[in-house]
Amino acid sequence: MIETHPFEFFAPPNAKFLLLGSFTAKRKANDSAYDWFYSSKRNQFWPILERVYKLRLNSKKVKQKLFTNLSMAITDIIYQCERKNNNSNE
Repeated sequence: MIETHPFEFFAPPNAKFLLLGSFTAKRKANDSAYDWFYSSKRNQFWPILERVYKLRLNSKKVKQKLFTNLSMAITDIIYQCERKNNNSNE
């Protein structure tokens, strides 16, 4: 089954940098933390940024504020894909 990327690109007006990924992890049922890029429970992206910037990045809005302050845009290059074995290779 073809899957469409669930998130829109984010580019604040002051963007000078671009974080470019491939495609988001597969959402697990009832995963309320799956709100934006790099939301997989196994992904350490947001926990590392929390430690570096001493912030609690617990919502999409807070993450977007951080990226705006950092002049950073974020997106993935794949709009649609078909997963093998219905997984994320996690």
